[in-house]
Amino acid sequence: FSWYGDALDHICYYPRLSYDVLKYAYQDASGWHIETADSEGRVGEDSSLALDANGYPHISYYDETNLDLKYAYQDGSGWHIETVDSEGGSHTSLALDGNSSPHISYHGGHADLRYAYRDDSGWHIETVDSEREVGLHTSLALDGDGYPHISYYYCGSSGRYGCDVSDLKYAYRDASGWHIETLDSEGEVGYFTSLALDGYNYPHISYGGGGLKYAYQNASGWHIETVYSEGGGSTSLDLDRDGYPHISYYDGYPNYDLKYAYYSTAPPTPTPTATPTTPWLNWREPGRPLLLPARGATVDMVYGNIPAPTTLTATLSRPAIFADGSQVLAADITDVNGNYTLHLKPAVGATPGDPFTLEITLDSLQLERVGAIAWQVYLPLIRKGAP
Repeated sequence: FSWYGDALDHICYYPRLSYDVLKYAYQDASGWHIETADSEGRVGEDSSLALDANGYPHISYYDETNLDLKYAYQDGSGWHIETVDSEGGSHTSLALDGNSSPHISYHGGHADLRYAYRDDSGWHIETVDSEREVGLHTSLALDGDGYPHISYYYCGSSGRYGCDVSDLKYAYRDASGWHIETLDSEGEVGYFTSLALDGYNYPHISYGGGGLKYAYQNASGWHIETVYSEGGGSTSLDLDRDGYPHISYYDGYPNYDLKYAYYSTAPPTPTPTATPTTPWLNWREPGRPLLLPARGATVDMVYGNIPAPTTLTATLSRPAIFADGSQVLAADITDVNGNYTLHLKPAVGATPGDPFTLEITLDSLQLERVGAIAWQVYLPLIRKGAP
C-alpha cells in the first residue's frame, strides 16, 4: 500500500482464489482503477509496492510457477517486467532510492537472506545471511546514505514440526560491509517484521511472537517491548512526525480482528552532540515519503536540538523558471530558539517532474538534494561528494 499526491491510494495484491496474477489498484477523484501487472503463471505473492517521484508504481513479488524473484514497474509507456533472481525470491520488501532505483530484500532459493539492487550497470545480488533457514518475513528501508537496513525472521532448521529456532534478526550495511544482529530470541518470535528508520537512522521494528512486539534502537542500545499480548500477525509499522510508532496488525484466533496500536509517549531519541551527517529533509515521517501539498502551499521542515551553526543557508540552483518569474521551489531558513526551520514553497505553476537542486550549508557541512517536483517524494539529504 502507498499513496501519492491527488491519487488517494495505491495497492498491489494477489487474488489467489480467483486469478493467481499480480494486480495493481489505485484510487483517484474518479474512483478505483484496477490493472493486471503480470499474468504469466502464478505470480504476485509476497508483493511489495513503492512509488517513484513521478507517482509510478514499482512492485517486487514472487513467481510461484518458476520460483523467481520478479520486479514490475510502470512508466509512461506501460508496464515492464524483469526477472531479478531465478534461484528464488519470496518474502520480498521493496524500497526506492533517491534516483528511483529499486532495492529488494527477500528469501532466496537456498533458504538465505538476499539483497538485490539495480543501478546503471544492471542488477546486483548479495547473500546477506545464510545461517540455516533464514530471511523470511523481510522488511527493507534505506538510510540517508542509501545503505540498506533489513529486519527478518530466523527459523533455524525447518522440519516436520516447524522451526527449531524462532528469532528476530536485523542486518544493515555501511561502508565496511554487512553487520548482523539477533535482536530477540525469547520464545517463538520474529514473524511478520516491519521496519522503519527515524530521523537519526535508528531502526524501529514491529513483529509477532507471543503477541505484538516492538523493538527500537537509540544511543543506549536496543529496547524491546510487548505492545499487546495477543495477535501480532501481518504487522505494518510507520513513524509519525514526532517519531511515534504506529502499528497495524492482525489479531487472530479467536478474534480475527484488524487492530491498530500507537505509542502515547515517543521512545527516547538522543539529543545529538554534533550536527547529524545525514539529517532528513522530511520531518513528517523520517525516512519516508514527503507529501508536498497543493500548489502555493508551504512545507516546513524543522531541525531541532542541533548546535547553532555559524552559517545556515538554503539555496536552490537549476530551478525551472516560469513565465511569471517564479521558481519551482522557494526556500529559506529561519531560527526560532535554536530550532531551525527550512521553508519550501512550490510555485503556483509547478508540476510533477519539474527539476530542482536544493543545497543546505551548515557551517562546513554541505548537503544537497537533486530531484524533481512531486506531490510525494523521497528527500534524504546526503553529504556532497558522498558515494
